[in-house]
Amino acid sequence: MEKKRSSKINNFLFIGIYFLLYCIIFFTIKNKLLFTPDFGESDAYHLNLSLKYFLAQNLRQGKIPFWTNQLQGGYPLFSEGQIGTLFLPNLLFFKFLNFPDAYNLVFVFSLFLISSGFYLLLREFKVKALISLLLSLIFTFSGTISLRWVHINLIQSFSLTPLLCYVLIKYFNSKKKSLPLIATLVISQIIFAGHLQIVFISLFALFLFCVVYLILKKKSLSEISINIVFLFFIIISGFILSLSQILPTFLLTQNSSRLLSLDYNIATSFPFTWAHLISYFTPYYFGSPKLGTYPPYSNDWGIFWENTPYLGWPLFLLMFTSLIITIKKNFSKKLVFFGLLLTIFFIFLALGKNSPFYFIFSFFPFNSFRTPSKYLLAANFFLVFTAGIIINNLYLSLKHQLSKIILIILLLFNIVILIKFTFNYQLFLNKDIVLSTPKSSNIIDNNSLYLTLGQGNDWNDVFLNKGWLTENSINNYLFFKNYLYQNSNLLFGKKIFNINTGTFKLRRPEYLKDLVEKNISLEDKKTIIIDRKLQNLLEIIGIRYIISSLPIQDDAYKLLTSLQNNKYKIFIYKDSQIGSELFYVPKKIKKITFLNEFTENYQDDKISLSHSLIEDIPFAAITNNEKYSLSHIETYGNNLKIKGSFKNKTFFVLQQNYYPEWSVYIDGKRTSIYKTNLIHIGFFIPKGTHDIELRYENFYFKLGLVISFMYLLLFIFILFKLKRL
Repeated sequence: MEKKRSSKINNFLFIGIYFLLYCIIFFTIKNKLLFTPDFGESDAYHLNLSLKYFLAQNLRQGKIPFWTNQLQGGYPLFSEGQIGTLFLPNLLFFKFLNFPDAYNLVFVFSLFLISSGFYLLLREFKVKALISLLLSLIFTFSGTISLRWVHINLIQSFSLTPLLCYVLIKYFNSKKKSLPLIATLVISQIIFAGHLQIVFISLFALFLFCVVYLILKKKSLSEISINIVFLFFIIISGFILSLSQILPTFLLTQNSSRLLSLDYNIATSFPFTWAHLISYFTPYYFGSPKLGTYPPYSNDWGIFWENTPYLGWPLFLLMFTSLIITIKKNFSKKLVFFGLLLTIFFIFLALGKNSPFYFIFSFFPFNSFRTPSKYLLAANFFLVFTAGIIINNLYLSLKHQLSKIILIILLLFNIVILIKFTFNYQLFLNKDIVLSTPKSSNIIDNNSLYLTLGQGNDWNDVFLNKGWLTENSINNYLFFKNYLYQNSNLLFGKKIFNINTGTFKLRRPEYLKDLVEKNISLEDKKTIIIDRKLQNLLEIIGIRYIISSLPIQDDAYKLLTSLQNNKYKIFIYKDSQIGSELFYVPKKIKKITFLNEFTENYQDDKISLSHSLIEDIPFAAITNNEKYSLSHIETYGNNLKIKGSFKNKTFFVLQQNYYPEWSVYIDGKRTSIYKTNLIHIGFFIPKGTHDIELRYENFYFKLGLVISFMYLLLFIFILFKLKRL
């Protein structure tokens, strides 16, 4: 009893050390924000910072960001998931703190969770408290985690993985009834954090680990089977408690340009390579992105921060020595063997098409994600866990205090190496500079759509040749903020017809975006030419502004201004004929059934706001009534209210991206919606005076919330009523 009490005191003490360390890190980066460049953009700035900023804005207004008109011309942002709306730290910190502090705090808190969870896991396996403390810090600052700081939602999803593993192992050891409930809630939070691939990798890795652990406990086959079934029950329960996120995400997948099962070549793109194994020992063997010396990434080569699982040479020196002691003295030999086996297995998965298991990426769910190098997170998890077991064996076998001190010093030195490497690589800039409004944002109005072209070429010219070591390079990246590249427009309240996401883009707007980009022609690679057909398509979409790295030759789009920094120039154009109207009434409408019909009409120059293409209407073509008057137009949130008088039955089109969650009500009664010009919401209004309302229903979110709440009550009741699990 006294021993358990002492162990708890040690745990609180060492977790207190984590708290102190991460407070120091927080105050070190206070008033700064992460801006580390990547290939073509900064994932830190253009993706994650922007999403969290938009989340913070909404939470402070007491809203959930179900939909935004600022991305892809209209997009179900909550459903996509990466914004992490329902992740508790996000809800708390972004609601009540100023944004820079909240952003840094959720990031630092995630690191604290990783360290604390990994520490508790090692302690559950009887590893000495000090060894557990040091190994958990080595894991937290290893390359697989520290280089992925640019993806805060990935870090947040993974942050609870060590804690979940600890809770599951603790349950198998103690059978405490509260632990399955805790595990279920933790799984739901991993899902809410918003990185689907990490959800799969974490649960898959922990399932394998738990099965191995149950086998090593030498339980009977029936006991092992019962525990595995119960483990499935816990995982499924976690998913059920997450239905308020899962159901909206599933709906988005049904309307996305991305399939749930990817092509083999896509699923295995950006893999780990055999040559990159040396990155475990030295991170810059192939060059440094910061210096602009790292090779350009490709589908076969990969990305630096994905393929560098750096752990530090002192750890491997200690592991080699400890492994000899473990083998000689038969300490935890089976656990060490399986730990190394799991490490090798996940390294093989990270190798993707280079792996002996390459064929596995032809099957669901392994073919649902690209970048197999993310499996290195699980590989490092098991590698450092195994290191903790065998280094603890070495520590216990040492008879001289001096030898133990040297061991601790080597681990401390390893931590210093990793922390220095991390902060030397990552780029933190003053928060006011990162969040400052670029000049281009003051030129473009908030209610009109724009398209941005050419940032990738300019950005990569700096990234691949200069990196971000010099002030001049950093100033170039800051100048490129003027491109208002997706999703950075969320920082400034602008509307772009594109979205920055590696997951699900709306199929129809994405098709139109691709059609626009394919039909932009270049003259001597120096001038963009827009023909009449493309002009009509841009008018239908409502793209009023174009931000470009090249001049545009067009009668409609007029140059507003150009911006320049060093050799880089950005042009901003505007078509004054394209307004920011919320609706239009076409003169003629024509029925189409298949996508190729839209393409054919586009090629024949038969699409415009006045001649629109409609799906699913019960007739081939009609001439529309244009005689109407509107007495009231009101927007509230993403919804819209209109009151008007119509002399005849009228086909009315709202310039809002179609999505199944939208409903149109006329005088309080729901009416049929017809997809118009591929993306817009069209409907018939009867003759007379009517109140019209466009409403985003959130049905799948509400349904998931009800099911999850009812299941949680049932889960708690069953859990505490059962005498024996």
